[in-house]
Amino acid sequence: MAMFALTGCVTGPYQQFSDGVGYKSELEKDNIYRVSYTGTQSTGYNKLNDLVFLRSAELAIEKGYDYFIITKASNNRTQITSAMGAGISGVPAHRRVAGLTNKVRPESNLVIKLFKFDPGGEVYNARQIEARIKDKYQIDGMGDVGV
Repeated sequence: MAMFALTGCVTGPYQQFSDGVGYKSELEKDNIYRVSYTGTQSTGYNKLNDLVFLRSAELAIEKGYDYFIITKASNNRTQITSAMGAGISGVPAHRRVAGLTNKVRPESNLVIKLFKFDPGGEVYNARQIEARIKDKYQIDGMGDVGV
């Protein structure tokens, strides 16, 4: 899952979903969850992927698990790229992009499976992921992001 590498930095909120921005988590069955993060128009995909990864780690810890695997990953980068490239004659490209990206916010989605013990394979240690990403973006316990 190279697209979830811990790279890139753009300021922005880390919060539960509110006003069209933040994370959502939904139980699918047993220890399988769907996790998503919707950013602002200025949130880069590297940070967006880190934040959905962070929420996955936090969720595992909250539910009493230490590890998780990603069973499915997606984002809407293609949808936004297509919208930005839409031809609108007579309108400068920078104006087309601004108008269209206000309607489609970047979003990253994961389906994760939680484990109490390391199942082997491509598994993530929830506490290590949480600490690394919170440190990287200077996120305190309340979800505030430092500048």
